[in-house]
Amino acid sequence: MTSQKSKRRNFSGFSLDEAFVEVQVEKLLEWQLEPTIVEGSEVFQAVLQRLKRFDTRRNERGRELIIDAILAEALFGFEQLKAWKGAPLGAEGLVGEADYLITPDRDYLASPYLCAVEAKKDDFEKGLAQCLVEMKACWLNNRDAGREVEVFGIVTNGAGWKFYRWATIGQVYETTMYGEHEMSVLLGALNQVLRMCDGLRS
Repeated sequence: MTSQKSKRRNFSGFSLDEAFVEVQVEKLLEWQLEPTIVEGSEVFQAVLQRLKRFDTRRNERGRELIIDAILAEALFGFEQLKAWKGAPLGAEGLVGEADYLITPDRDYLASPYLCAVEAKKDDFEKGLAQCLVEMKACWLNNRDAGREVEVFGIVTNGAGWKFYRWATIGQVYETTMYGEHEMSVLLGALNQVLRMCDGLRS
């Protein structure tokens, strides 16, 4: 007899078509953020300058340095939120690691899961597939904990960022692309999404 554990499928094993079927979505809905301009701090600007000494163009781990810096800057001021990198996640047949998870700030990882971030080197289709099933896993964990709240998702290669909002099974919203070339707008979009997360944490 096949064990329940062996039936669990890894996030990374889903194609985009399979992910749409898994989350029961036929079409992503339009999500229009209206971000205010948020200027990066002097510390953030200095970090970005120093990261130019790393290969952040061709190397995926190098790009993660940029993502780390941008997320750290965006999270500054949200004292009740915490980012987990390489976080284990699983629910109802789904299992794997999210590149980043954002949860309430505490010393252990548990519901409510507020945002899943998937970092992929220029493969936004694969990143979206993983992000969709990770958002479903977050939603299922939250539901099982008695918290039927929205979950947010981000797919990024460091240079481009797209945001997703999981309202419920079959209802997922997607923004246009935000880019690091307009950093103050990108930080504003991140700030808006994180404010929504902050409002859902309690």
